Amino acid sequence: PPRFRPVAPPPCQWSGAVVCSDAAAGSKPFLLLAAPGSRADTPARSLGFGVPQVWSAEVAPARGALAVAFRAESAFSAVNRSSQVKLMVRPLDGGKALADIPVPPGQEVPYGWSTPFASGHTYAIDAIIGGKRYHVDDVRQTRRRYVPALRVVVAISRVGSKTLLALEDHQAGAPGQAARPEGGKSVFQVDVRLSQLGLSFIEEVPHTREVLYVHVDLIRLELQKLSESDTRRLKFAISDIQADCQLPGRVDAEGLNHSLGLLRHDRPAVILANCGHGDRMFLKLVIEQSATSSADIMIPRAEVAMDKLDVTIDDGWVDPLVNFAVQCCASPGNRGMRFSAARQFAGTSAVQGYSPPPLPSVVQVEALHIAKLQFTLWCGLKLRSASFLPAYLREALRVLSFSDELVLEDAPLTLPERNVPLHRGSLKDFLRGLASEYTMNILKYAGHALGKSSLLNLPRVPLRIGGTTVSLLTDTMGFVAGEAASLMDHLTFDEEYVRRRRASRAAKQIHGFSDGVHEAGRSLGEGIEGVLDMVKKPAEGWKAGGLGGAVVGAGKGVASGLIKPISNVGQAISDVGAGISATVGPNSANTQRRRARPRAG
Repeated sequence: PPRFRPVAPPPCQWSGAVVCSDAAAGSKPFLLLAAPGSRADTPARSLGFGVPQVWSAEVAPARGALAVAFRAESAFSAVNRSSQVKLMVRPLDGGKALADIPVPPGQEVPYGWSTPFASGHTYAIDAIIGGKRYHVDDVRQTRRRYVPALRVVVAISRVGSKTLLALEDHQAGAPGQAARPEGGKSVFQVDVRLSQLGLSFIEEVPHTREVLYVHVDLIRLELQKLSESDTRRLKFAISDIQADCQLPGRVDAEGLNHSLGLLRHDRPAVILANCGHGDRMFLKLVIEQSATSSADIMIPRAEVAMDKLDVTIDDGWVDPLVNFAVQCCASPGNRGMRFSAARQFAGTSAVQGYSPPPLPSVVQVEALHIAKLQFTLWCGLKLRSASFLPAYLREALRVLSFSDELVLEDAPLTLPERNVPLHRGSLKDFLRGLASEYTMNILKYAGHALGKSSLLNLPRVPLRIGGTTVSLLTDTMGFVAGEAASLMDHLTFDEEYVRRRRASRAAKQIHGFSDGVHEAGRSLGEGIEGVLDMVKKPAEGWKAGGLGGAVVGAGKGVASGLIKPISNVGQAISDVGAGISATVGPNSANTQRRRARPRAG
């Protein structure tokens, strides 16, 4: 890692390492100790040497590059506003004192540390007040301390862009001078509630029309400040949300044709809504933050939870919404650079006229928990019109769906819960990283959803013509085959096997043809294993009762070896029948819930 030192006198030692990475984004103050042998006529001296200097290294990520700048300043300063008590600041690195920096009355003096980029660095100092040492573990934490022996107050707070340590004379009754009693507890709370909120998205080109209406129920914002732990807690919750496409051709629960189903290709007006499973809220966000004087966003703990969502995606609203977004973000007259203008820069140094980008907002998250995300998807989207998706994502969906159109019907998609480890870096990069990770998770866990996609939807349309009849027929056949298999299980004379088969049938979850085929394959596999009983049962009988036990075991083995495969074939027929019934039969509970929703408002 690079190190630096200023060229201008007085001479000083090289700085500690400057870490150039996204995680090190922000400004770090360096205390540059004086070079050995140098002396200066000033009371500020590094321990054993001369005058220390304070510089800051600023690391700013910008479009994949890192800009590093060095400035003779610091985001940490001390000021002595006391008329009688002297103040000195002693920065500590790993508990080791670096320098005693006097703070003259009425002056603001910067300070820093020798290795602020080091892993595990703590922003610790000793404040020498009237000759007595007062230790501060972390000057980034906002605090106020009354020193009764000297009748002064030490306050650390955020002032503008700096963290300021101030020493002030205590004045009884003066505003802001009241000291909090030891062991005192208080809670400051602000509670904001909105019963309903509606947002309309209206485009004006080519003509004025409402594209989307979003209706939100019961919004609650609660902010607490706890004096006991000196923390702030933010709670934000939204009870329900529903988004309606307001374009022509959309129908709600009153106008939707339930009998013809897919043959009408009805497009519902409600394109997004939460399900309210177990009285869960659509969104619940909890953030805890310690009182801090740092410019960084410090989040010791955060939790995010969402309700299950029903989502409908189709060209009928995606294309107009993308066009609406383009109209909102369009910036005419700033669409690139002419070649003649670019040619003027040929042969010119890239750093000529360059100025470092502004420092980004830096976030430090110690613990972030994101609960499991669940979606039920209905989709009819032509991939060539999904220009808002990255090219690699469109190609991946094209390969997985075997076509240029992605069709999903009542497809579940579940993203597992996530515990984000300790992170520090640019807020924009942090959010971009989370979005990228969830995009990859969507591709990773999309296999189950794509099991109900374009490839399996092809045979569904002809099957829907007689959906109810076919469902009744397959249900009846499956029931007969299942009961026959259950009866034959008892003829195996294997009570343990009968109990396992009963538990297996009770645990089956068949919601479509692919589920039925999967369960049928398992049943056939168990039937093949039953053939091995012709060998296993005599061996078990021999061990238990000798020759007589072997004869009895052989009889059980023959019965089991013949009956188990037949029984499992019957169970496989029942599984396939249940799968066909679920595929071509009446709508699932998810589909019925989706069709029953009226427009909001």
